[in-house]
Amino acid sequence: MVVLLLGTWLSGCRKADDKKGNIAAPDFYTENLEEATTEVSTTVVTEEPLRVAFASGVGLTPTDSRWKIDMALADWCDKNQAEYAVYEDEESISGGKIPSVKAALSKNPDIVVYYSSFGVEEICKAARRHPKTFFLLLNCENEGYYDYSEDKNIPFLGNVGSVYCDGLLTAYISGYASVRLGFREIGVLSQFSGVLSDVYLQGVDQAVAETGNNVHVRIVENGGYFCECGAIEKEQPGVASRWCQDGVDLVYTPIGGYWLTSLIHEDLLGSETCVAYEDNYHLTSSDEVFNRCAWIGVVHFGNVARWIMDELSKDGGLETYGGKTTMVGIVNPECPFDNPIMPWKSTKWTEDFAEEDYRLLLKRIYDGELSYEIGDQWSMDYQPYEPVNFTVERN
Repeated sequence: MVVLLLGTWLSGCRKADDKKGNIAAPDFYTENLEEATTEVSTTVVTEEPLRVAFASGVGLTPTDSRWKIDMALADWCDKNQAEYAVYEDEESISGGKIPSVKAALSKNPDIVVYYSSFGVEEICKAARRHPKTFFLLLNCENEGYYDYSEDKNIPFLGNVGSVYCDGLLTAYISGYASVRLGFREIGVLSQFSGVLSDVYLQGVDQAVAETGNNVHVRIVENGGYFCECGAIEKEQPGVASRWCQDGVDLVYTPIGGYWLTSLIHEDLLGSETCVAYEDNYHLTSSDEVFNRCAWIGVVHFGNVARWIMDELSKDGGLETYGGKTTMVGIVNPECPFDNPIMPWKSTKWTEDFAEEDYRLLLKRIYDGELSYEIGDQWSMDYQPYEPVNFTVERN
């Protein structure tokens, strides 16, 4: 069985940053919104060690991104002489309340880290009550929240910063690497907007143009998004199975875990089929799904957490990243293991695409030599990307 992994992990290229940021001491938690203020101060230097709290939500297990974030934050705090604590919720968020955030705030942390785009409204309300605490949202593309009572968008205050990884960049890297690693028959299970699949094809197109290899891609665009596991098979019965029987050697799934897990567990993919997958939560090296996948362009949220903590700890870091959403991609072109998007150490490189070639790919993207383009996927005039260097079938 071919197992090719291009995911993310940590390496020795990183040097710990010992600087402490200009972090302000927080106020105590209060339920009275009228006592809150929108004036945010993040310029008071603490006399005590930096206090970091991770409100993890439900479940810290090795099969979840929250576990990787927890490990990364604990390691970062240890190296930077900061205090660290993690708070879990006993059950899923309901009614807009996040008990782990409230518990964290009761201990006066300087930074509260929260992973998710759900519950952002509650986070922003807590930020009003605690103007001297910095709230860091990971894997959240929001730039604020929608207040239905006022029927308007409420932007982040200066003590809230949101960070997420560039999914389009992972798709481009996945497409390019798929060809360079030797795959020639590719199936793409697209998602609702098709943008990730289009950027994946641009990566394939670039690699084909450079290598001159013949590549054939088949695409199913069924509009599936949440619970994609059933959508693809209901609308296109047995499509993945037929692809495998017809010689497809890689199936690309731009959305991730639920769909991929269902395909594997229902034995819809042949034993020799590799699956490219953007996000590695829910999977571990002991999981059957893991061992039957080609992890190409995977995001490691532990790396994202390390990177943003380094940034926040620099002079002026809170002001730089507070009050807005930041998209992160390649942060160190010289060392792929220092990036949020990077290969697993167990990646099976080939003569045509070794680790040095991967490093060169990152540098070419970082320097602007290679790039992708997207149209407005919500426009009626949006047209899927049509490659010029290989054949493609859209079902």
